[in-house]
Amino acid sequence: MTTLDDFENNLKGRLSETARIVGCDGTVLRWDGSCAPNPSVTVFPQCESDVAETVKFCRQKGIKCFAQGGGHGWRVRNNKEIDVVICLREMNSVTVNERSRKITFGGGAIVKELVEAATAKKMEITTGICNSVGVMGSTLCGGIGRYMGKYGLAIDNLLSVNFVDAAGKLHRGVGQDTDEDLWWAIRGAGTSFGIITEATMQAHPQSNNGLSWTGALIFADSSKLEAVVEAINGLEMDENMCVHFLIACVPPTHAPAVMVVPWYYGSEEEGEKAWKSLLDIGPTTKQTFMAPANRLNDGNDPFGEMGGRKPGVGLGLDTLDPKAYRHIWDLICVPWYTDEKLDIRAGAFAQTIRNIWVQKCCKRGKTHSYVAFSGLNEPLESLFGERERVDKLMRIKRKWDPENYWGALMDIM
Repeated sequence: MTTLDDFENNLKGRLSETARIVGCDGTVLRWDGSCAPNPSVTVFPQCESDVAETVKFCRQKGIKCFAQGGGHGWRVRNNKEIDVVICLREMNSVTVNERSRKITFGGGAIVKELVEAATAKKMEITTGICNSVGVMGSTLCGGIGRYMGKYGLAIDNLLSVNFVDAAGKLHRGVGQDTDEDLWWAIRGAGTSFGIITEATMQAHPQSNNGLSWTGALIFADSSKLEAVVEAINGLEMDENMCVHFLIACVPPTHAPAVMVVPWYYGSEEEGEKAWKSLLDIGPTTKQTFMAPANRLNDGNDPFGEMGGRKPGVGLGLDTLDPKAYRHIWDLICVPWYTDEKLDIRAGAFAQTIRNIWVQKCCKRGKTHSYVAFSGLNEPLESLFGERERVDKLMRIKRKWDPENYWGALMDIM
């Protein structure tokens, strides 16, 4: 049995002076509460040695611990078994090396903090599109974002990491030149190998003074759904383009509507030209503007609010099928709620939508899921590719974590 007194009496003295240990008081929220751990104890480390000592203590006591950065991860498989949460949020330092354009950040840094630091030095870096998401977690899963057409995924720009393994040992400066196999595994499945306490990424000089064209195109007329899907299918995307396509309940009426968020890294004139096929359909509302990099994510802040229950699944699509999206429209609802009793129904709804995608938008029924957006029961082949890749990943996992201590997010055994 894990008790706060036990941690206060026997772990506190091993930690730095400002590290905190709290009981189960709701201090740490997750974006989706439906799979959130309910720990007896939460530790707020202030440095890497605090993380290492906490892991050692938990292993000595035979209890499960779980690291939380931003707290947006969907798939916490064994949330009921987690006794201790190590909340890294206060380890959120961001250091920019202007000469090498390298950015080093702590395990608790969130997207907004990284983007603000990069923008202040006239640099840009591939991150997610939600300010409150943890950089470390999203990067280790791949790291998709607006700049990936120019610079690749966030993980393509990852240079090195420090991490604490399942024995509580801190490894510094792990990269391509230190352990090729481990580095391969970390870039995509890093949360299954330890707690990443610090990382260094490559940043890039800004273009166009960091300004880009973006905004929201809202199509409240449901008859335009197919035309919007076909227009997106027909786009010739270049490295300066990115698009987000949603079916959502939009204020003030909260009626279902199609929302498209286009992005173009260039002038307003260039943006309007690149997205002409969508603009010609005639959105009900057009809210486009030029924005600096550190303001691009602001429109997603309400969606990124912590708390509530928001179970979801994701799927990589080979194509956007207009008929499939019409079917999804007819089933539309928003699985965002607070009543725990609705978890099963909300999860079933998400699976219904996923099944439509599989049938209509995936070639030969094969499924591919982005790790950060996948459901709880995705086969490893859907997440990491062919069996040969999965076998290699499992071999490296057996070397570094043979007991699967870091198995909360996926079971690579």
